[in-house]
Amino acid sequence: MIAFVDGSYADDANGKEKYGFGAILFTKESEISLFKADVENEYMELQNVAGEIEGVKQSILWAIENKKKEIAIYYDYEGIEKWATKEWRSNKKLTKEYSRFYNGANLAATCSGDNDVLLPQAVISHI
Repeated sequence: MIAFVDGSYADDANGKEKYGFGAILFTKESEISLFKADVENEYMELQNVAGEIEGVKQSILWAIENKKKEIAIYYDYEGIEKWATKEWRSNKKLTKEYSRFYNGANLAATCSGDNDVLLPQAVISHI
C-alpha cells in the first residue's frame, strides 16, 4: 500500500482560519482519497504542518482498519519523518502526540539512507 500526503493552511477560507490535508492511498485493489479541513484552534499555530501530521495519521489508521500489513508514506515536509524517528525533539503538543501515535503503532524504526526510513510495517519517504 502506498500513500501520498500533503497538508495545507488558509488564513481566510470562508471567513475562518483552517488547516487540512489530502491523501491518496493506493492498494492492489483500489485508490482511496482522504481529505479533511479543520478549525481546531489548539493546533492552528502549526498551520499546514497540522494538516501534514493529520494526513499521515489518517493514512496509517486506514491501513490498520483495513488490515494492511505495510504502508509506504510519501510526504514533502521533513518533520513527518524526523518526529516519527525522534531525530527531532517534539516541542509542541501536536508533534508530541504524533510521535507517540507513530511509535505506539508497533512501528520500530530503522534508518535506511538519508531521506528514507524503512520500517518493518511502513516506509516513510521524502519526495
